[in-house]
Amino acid sequence: IVCGRTFTDTAPGWGIAPMAAAMAGAAQVSAVDPDPLASAAIAMNAKANGVLIVPVMEDILGNEPHADVIFIADLVYEPELATRVPRFLDPPHREGVTVLLADRTTARRPPVELEFLARYRAPLTPMLDESRFEDANVWRLETATQPSALGKRT
Repeated sequence: IVCGRTFTDTAPGWGIAPMAAAMAGAAQVSAVDPDPLASAAIAMNAKANGVLIVPVMEDILGNEPHADVIFIADLVYEPELATRVPRFLDPPHREGVTVLLADRTTARRPPVELEFLARYRAPLTPMLDESRFEDANVWRLETATQPSALGKRT
């Protein structure tokens, strides 16, 4: 999905998805987060793992992203974000950009039509109890060859 393509992670936290994209052969990887601590953590983690990631400190949801693959994980946890994320995704989706979303089963997803790709068992973070795992799901926004999937929900 990412090999040879440009990859942007929106609000990547400490940067595990951008690191995975870089290790999988993405041509260029950016990690966009308005939090200066996240940008610092991403730069340190990228260096420690020997990958090149461009940390960008901005609120990308107000801008138009420029990437072949856009990744968003656990970002729709407040009502304002539930509104902003679909608006942010609509232009790249219409242009055929691959949009991947990941969430825990307890998380909210934006009201868009999604194609389920995979489910992984993942520990809660922070790990409050060694036996506490949740399912983490990976979704792809339905292809732009169909009428806009934004505003619909799977």
